[in-house]
Amino acid sequence: MKSVHYLKTSTKKYCLEYCSTPVPKIKSNEILVRIRCSSLNINDYERYKPQKTILARLINLFQGRESHPLGGEFSGIVESVGVDVTNFKKGDFIMGMSEGVFPYGCWAEYAVCKSDRVVKKPSYLSFYEAGVVSLSGVAAISGLLVCDIKQNDSLLIIGASGGVGLLTLQLAKALGCRITAICSSRNIPLAYKYGADRVFDYNSIEGLSSVGVFDKIIGINGNYKLKDIANCLKVGGVYTVVGNVKQLFSTIPWLLLSKVIRKDFRISSVALSRCERELSELIRVMSDSYIIPYIDKIYTLENIEEALDYILKNHAQGKVAISVN
Repeated sequence: MKSVHYLKTSTKKYCLEYCSTPVPKIKSNEILVRIRCSSLNINDYERYKPQKTILARLINLFQGRESHPLGGEFSGIVESVGVDVTNFKKGDFIMGMSEGVFPYGCWAEYAVCKSDRVVKKPSYLSFYEAGVVSLSGVAAISGLLVCDIKQNDSLLIIGASGGVGLLTLQLAKALGCRITAICSSRNIPLAYKYGADRVFDYNSIEGLSSVGVFDKIIGINGNYKLKDIANCLKVGGVYTVVGNVKQLFSTIPWLLLSKVIRKDFRISSVALSRCERELSELIRVMSDSYIIPYIDKIYTLENIEEALDYILKNHAQGKVAISVN
């Protein structure tokens, strides 16, 4: 099969080689999937930034760099199932994520996954749309569940135009929230289009206090001080960090001290949640409201380095899809 691997000796810009490798074998509790679409996620491109971040170091520690294809989410068709798999069969259209703390293996024509990390593809989604939503969508729905979002809640989303942010916005709108979004100026029309009631440019506001006071705040990007965020929360409000590792580490002292210093709000975090419950809830909310993820660009598997160039230089809106097979 064709797949994309990191190869240290490669002469290419990102050391990613499009090569032939054996089709992986499955165990009794696993599924072999013929991949139709994958995507670029932060786990895939963070390591290639010139300045190495905490997340990049964690990815390299847990995932390694040369042992397997990259790519963590997919849509595709079941090729075969292990003897212990009873809820899927050959020919099923499915979507989901592969194994690992930082999932990998989906930038390939075939991948292996476990049945609790996939769901059947909703018929209204194309393979492209289904192939870009599992990781970002699980992060987004996890943030909303941890926040205990309710209808008519006022919600501030910091970083509302990337893969996780835009899906958080769409899901929150479907759940009946009144949404204020913060993003870059070029993404303001997109945030309005996908459900925001008010949108602010990062660079045009003088501190978060000028934006308002909210029942819930979800932080995906941005480097606002926790003191400023706390001042924007109503009594009993919740601030949740989703996937922003730098911000997540900075919340640890507050997680320990908030119950002592400030008892009128709560800080929580969501990082790399991978759970059957969240994936099922994501599909339920998406299907009830016919939510379609926004795809900025589509690249082929052999042009993966062009996709990396684009996402690192342009900060993609929504998702970048990788077409396979």
